[in-house]
Amino acid sequence: MTLLLPRTRNAWDPLTGISQLQSEMNRLFSSLGDGWENTHRNGHKVWAIPMDIWEDQDHVMLKADLPGVDSKDIDVSVTGDMLSISVQRIQDTIPEEQINLRERTHGWLHRKIQLPQAVDVDKLKATYKQGVLELKLPKREEAKPKQIQIEVK
Repeated sequence: MTLLLPRTRNAWDPLTGISQLQSEMNRLFSSLGDGWENTHRNGHKVWAIPMDIWEDQDHVMLKADLPGVDSKDIDVSVTGDMLSISVQRIQDTIPEEQINLRERTHGWLHRKIQLPQAVDVDKLKATYKQGVLELKLPKREEAKPKQIQIEVK
């Protein structure tokens, strides 16, 4: 008869250190997504605008958070079902020797979004208040759902 003894936790596990490192890296990178997304693409800092897009029977609506952006630095255009938003957030002119910490992003962002429906550009309404861009895009008549009358015989 062979007696099997349970393994003790004191045995060296080469994967323990890797698992702890992975947990710390996950914690570090999850904190980077707070607010405007900060990622690195080819060594360049990129920021993305948090936005919501939804629709009802007659409109497609969009809200985009653009804190620190002047309304004159926002450009909105629609071509077909593609919405383009270009934004410039200008960096404060603080002398480098006076800066202790700089985390706020600045620069240009150009984003194209495919709309769920074709819209009537001539009736588009855009407002900008307290750092939030709101777009109300009326759907074209041909894009709206149509009620089909069923003839009973």
